[in-house]
Amino acid sequence: MKINYKLKLSDFLEYQLYASSKSKLHNKTIKRTQFFVPVVYIILGIYIFLTLNRVIGIISILLGLLWYIFYPKYAKRRNKKHFEKHIIENYSNRVDKLIELEFTPQFMFEKELTSESKIMVQEIDKLIELKDYFFVQLKSKLTFVIPKHAISDENIFKKKISEYDVDYVNELSWKWE
Repeated sequence: MKINYKLKLSDFLEYQLYASSKSKLHNKTIKRTQFFVPVVYIILGIYIFLTLNRVIGIISILLGLLWYIFYPKYAKRRNKKHFEKHIIENYSNRVDKLIELEFTPQFMFEKELTSESKIMVQEIDKLIELKDYFFVQLKSKLTFVIPKHAISDENIFKKKISEYDVDYVNELSWKWE
């Protein structure tokens, strides 16, 4: 089975957002920041309220509560902008370049403008399916992004990859919120 396609910046972004959303470390950092900052504001606000100025204390407490409520959405928006800049800076030379993937019984061949790779199929760890993409992830965590529009028959593709005894991850309902 052979697949030819080109990736756009949005394709790279979709993978980065997905990987970020599944990163335990990244999610832990967001949760820690979501809780730590408001606790500081609220403790400081209570101290100021009781000792110095009630109005400033109430404002500090309200800022802490607002941070707790709105920080997750702000963090997602900030991270998306960060990834967009990162992709433009680091992947712009790979945008709109032809990629060829070929799957044989023993190997997965990948050809780009400047390189070729020959990967043993035993190194494929999982196939992740999103609404518009397939991600073929290797055991080394290197991931190949394949837009679904590049595949003529998705069922044949999934069947071919399943022959390699890899995990299938259904993420059809995933979206970056």
